[in-house]
Amino acid sequence: MTRHKHFAPSPVLRPYIKCFHVLEIDDALDASSFERFTPDGCFEVNFNLAGAPTRREAFGTERMLGAGYTVARSSTCYFMRPAGALRLMGVRFHPWGLHRFTSVPMEVISDSAVPSVELFGSSVLALHERLAASASETHAIAELDRYLTARLNAFDEDPLITDAAQRIEQANGLLAMKELLSPYGITQRRFQQRFKQSIGTTPKGFSRLMRFQHALRGLTAGAYVVPIDLAFEGAYYDQAHFANEFRSFAGISPTRYMAEVHPLNDAAVLNRLDGASSL
Repeated sequence: MTRHKHFAPSPVLRPYIKCFHVLEIDDALDASSFERFTPDGCFEVNFNLAGAPTRREAFGTERMLGAGYTVARSSTCYFMRPAGALRLMGVRFHPWGLHRFTSVPMEVISDSAVPSVELFGSSVLALHERLAASASETHAIAELDRYLTARLNAFDEDPLITDAAQRIEQANGLLAMKELLSPYGITQRRFQQRFKQSIGTTPKGFSRLMRFQHALRGLTAGAYVVPIDLAFEGAYYDQAHFANEFRSFAGISPTRYMAEVHPLNDAAVLNRLDGASSL
């Protein structure tokens, strides 16, 4: 049996964190094959409390992930498979959120899975022990919330880039660079440098990703009857352009994607917080 729960963070963390989540899989029979994960621009800090998943990159390389790792989902798909029973607790950050909690530039970890100790230092190892020893999910989520709240003032935010990323997300990637830059009084080159440091990709790359995400949400929600409707609604040039962009991020065509089963990825894509508990 597979169980996936979402928990809303405390109010002070909500500008930076989408949700906390707990994933439990009783045995490998629940997920004996790899599940595709599409990029969404978010960062996830995950803690394996029982078992460990195997990650396969789009180009085929496989490795088992450690006890605590951070995933950046920026431009390419990847695949995950549990290696037996799994109990995972994690934090899903907004695309601009993780930069607030570590001094490591986001471009360094873009499209990768790295040990969380590289971002947070040894304190995250002690946090992992507290999570594993927690008497309940509620206590463990509270530990995560306290840890991140304590780090919140340790690193400076780049409010200009946060604002720009939020505007791109709200516009589903349909903002021209001139319009995006107009409120800021900054050169395009400097803007791109700062954006990549905080978000992990370029403004153009992030805009493409937000267009893809908007299209994917509509596709998985059944909002489109035929692919051409989706292509034009998403402001792609034509159906071929949409199909090529979709394949760039998902690794396969829209038709093949919809024929696959990927419930964990769909939960993230659709931003499902149904029944989420709040701290």
